[in-house]
Amino acid sequence: MLLCQVAGWRLRAMHCVAVIFFLSACLMEGSSAFGPATTGPPLTKEQKCAVCETAVLEMHLDMREIDEGATVDLRNRLDPHGKRQGKEIPYHQSELKAVEMLEKVCSHLKDYSISNDEGPSKLVRHNARKEGDPVTLSNVSVDSGVSDRMNAYCGTLVGNYEDEITEMIMAGKDARTMFKSFCIKQSKGEI
Repeated sequence: MLLCQVAGWRLRAMHCVAVIFFLSACLMEGSSAFGPATTGPPLTKEQKCAVCETAVLEMHLDMREIDEGATVDLRNRLDPHGKRQGKEIPYHQSELKAVEMLEKVCSHLKDYSISNDEGPSKLVRHNARKEGDPVTLSNVSVDSGVSDRMNAYCGTLVGNYEDEITEMIMAGKDARTMFKSFCIKQSKGEI
């Protein structure tokens, strides 16, 4: 089994990745563990719901880009005959996929702004996810302070509910189920 040592603790490879990610985030100059320090008015409840909904959408888009045939090779021991022992698991069911998605989901929010349209708050993409993707630039004001607050709130959500989100990702829940299971309960304070 692949192990590493951090401060005298023996950790599995997946936990090493999480510990290293967290420590590097803590050591970054001028930032908290979950993103940059933010100033300005706090996000409204509607804006927080929009951040949650957008994060779920981005996770769903990331899931759609995964090659269904990809696997994670967990064969790391040799038997007496020199053959590797262990198993391969589908990448889309792995904890590795969940960790990788959680590490980058909040960074996608820098590409969004809050719409100035009447009605409930919604986030609108102002930078294309990939070349050729549509963007909306009408009735939107791009404000780095708001983007920083959205990113910080997303980081707080991911940090507070990492286990629940990881389970949903590993189970392959679709965006609608994830939204109902996570964002709606979160807005009601149930989780």
